[in-house]
Formats: sequence, structure tokens, C-alpha cells
Amino acid sequence: MATSTQFHSEFEYASQATQTQKNNTSNKNKTLEINWLVSNLTDKVIESRASLVEETIYLGSLIRIQGDALRAFKLHKTLISRPKITSKERFLLMVELGSDLLTMRKGDFGKSYFEQSLTIHRKHPYALHMLSRVFEISGEFHKAVPLLKKLIHQGQKEETRLAYVLSEQAYTLMEQNQASKAKKISEEAMAIDPECSAAALAFADSHLLMAQFDLAIESLKVFVKKWPHLTFMAIKRLEDAHYRQDQYSQFEVTLRECITDNPDNAFLLYWIGKVLRKKKRKIDGIPFFKDALELKPLEVNSMRELIHYNLPDAPADISKTSKRFFEELRSNKSFICSACHHIYKSMHWLCSDCGNFGTLEFHYEFSAP
Repeated sequence: MATSTQFHSEFEYASQATQTQKNNTSNKNKTLEINWLVSNLTDKVIESRASLVEETIYLGSLIRIQGDALRAFKLHKTLISRPKITSKERFLLMVELGSDLLTMRKGDFGKSYFEQSLTIHRKHPYALHMLSRVFEISGEFHKAVPLLKKLIHQGQKEETRLAYVLSEQAYTLMEQNQASKAKKISEEAMAIDPECSAAALAFADSHLLMAQFDLAIESLKVFVKKWPHLTFMAIKRLEDAHYRQDQYSQFEVTLRECITDNPDNAFLLYWIGKVLRKKKRKIDGIPFFKDALELKPLEVNSMRELIHYNLPDAPADISKTSKRFFEELRSNKSFICSACHHIYKSMHWLCSDCGNFGTLEFHYEFSAP
């Protein structure tokens, strides 16, 4: 007669065998589904997963994340055409279809799908966030603002994004010569997020547009002190403010005041040297270029200035090579998004590729010999 221990062992064995058989069948089905996906036979996948709509929706999302947004879109489009899907499934599909188009930058970037999803769940945070991103990328910042405010009201941490979007809206208004409105909006952005550099710069630019040069200069000095790595964005504006109020002689004084607050700012040191050169005080400018290079050995501008100081005494071929090198270097100047590595030729606050704000970094590309 069999003992209880034997029965228990046999039961475990039988259970394991059954589970193994199920796993093998599941793995075969998954392999078959993957082959169908590779062959772009999305209808076959959907047929094999008739009762697993949500799982198939997320499968499409995974395909998009892996880099094939078009195939994900086809999969989601086929799913939504099914006659019997729940309200929740329809909502998920609308959001996924919008995300597919946004990733591909096709059509209206998914705007209509996100708007339809919000008719099902009008306060859903993800749908609101994605619709906001569509408006940001298409430059309709005034439409993104109320959506972000709704998200903040729901407790979502969107303050920094809202501050950047308001800053972009301020610049749009400045392009329309509405400086006073731009100033008001940039002040709102600064109040929402005091650490938003775009808002501070927009505030200074609104003063420049209104010819309030003293206020612009003070705002820019604060900007340089708080964000020294963005000095290159403020310095030309400072120069312009002094020039336009016929006080260019005071520009050097302002730069020296800035360097008092930022003694390790290599770009400021370069500019002081440059201003001294313009004033025909080359000898006085050389120490500033050297100090800049000590702080930042690859400070290209200071390197160029020092080399050019010595070019009159250099052989013609060396002089020509040097000038060609710096011309090429200047043409290879770019800005790279630290989040997605997309490259831009000019500075932007918004990376249109990944949708992040404030992620672009200054970059020189040195060509291999």
C-alpha cells in the first residue's frame, strides 16, 4: 500500500509535469507570435490573443519602445477596429495610438487620439501629460499651460515643466512685440520655479525689448551669477544692453563685477580679455586669456585669442593652419541633449526629439586627422 509521502511526491510530480507542458505550449505560442510580428502579421497575433487585449496593447507599447513605432501603430490600429472592446481598452488604445504617432512625428503628433482618450477619462494624468507634450512640440505653448496646471492641481510634479513652457510662451509673445505680457508671464514662471533659467533669461529679454536697459543688465548679472555654465547665453545680451544705451565703455566694468561673484568663470575671463583687445589693450588682455585656460584647458575662445596674438611672428603656413583649424572648430559647434543625444546647431530650451527641457549642453566636435 502506498504511503501519504508517496502520494504527495506523485502529486507534485504530476503538477510539475502539467505546468511544464503548459509552459512549453506558452513558449511555443510566444515564439509563434514573435514570428508573426517579425512578418508584420499583427492580425495573427491578435487572433491568438483574443482574450488578452490589454496584454497585447502593452506588447505594442514594448515594440514602440524598442524602436518600431510604425509596427506598434499597426498593431494598436488593428486592435481598436475590433467590435467588442471595453471602455478601458479603448482608452488605453487611444493613448497608445497617440504615443505611436508622437514617437514617429506623424500626422498631428497624436493630438486627436489624446483628445479622444480624454473624452473617456477627462482627468487622466498620463493623457493630459502627453497632450501637453504634443502642444509643446508643435509650438502651441499657450495650449499646454492649462493642461500642466491641471496636472499640478492633481498633485503631479510638473512645476519645472510649466515654468519652461511659460518661458517659451513669453518668447512667442516677444516675437509678436508683446513685451509687457511676456514680462508678466516670465515673472509667473520664475515664481513657479525659481530655478528655471529659461524664465530668468526671458525676464531679462523682455526688459531689453522694452528698452529698459538698466533692469536688463541687473537681471543678466543675476543670471550669470546663478547659472555660470550658461554665461554664453547672457554675455551677448549684456553687451547689447550697454551698446544700445551708448554706455559700451561700462561693459568692462560690468564684466569685472560679474567676475567678482564668479572668479572661476572661464567664459567671463575670456570676455574681459576680448573687451580689452577691442580697446587696443592687448597686453592687459593676455593674463585673462591665460587665467581662463588654467581654469578650463579646452576654453577654445581663449586658446584662439592667445594663438592669434602670436601669429604675426609665426610662419605663414602655421598662421594659415591655425586660422583654418578655428574656423572649422567654430563651424562644428553644436548643442547635444544630455537625455537623448540629439544634436542641434543652436541653443534651445526644449529638445523636440525627446520632449525634455533644459537638457542641451554646449559641445565642440574635434575631427580626427
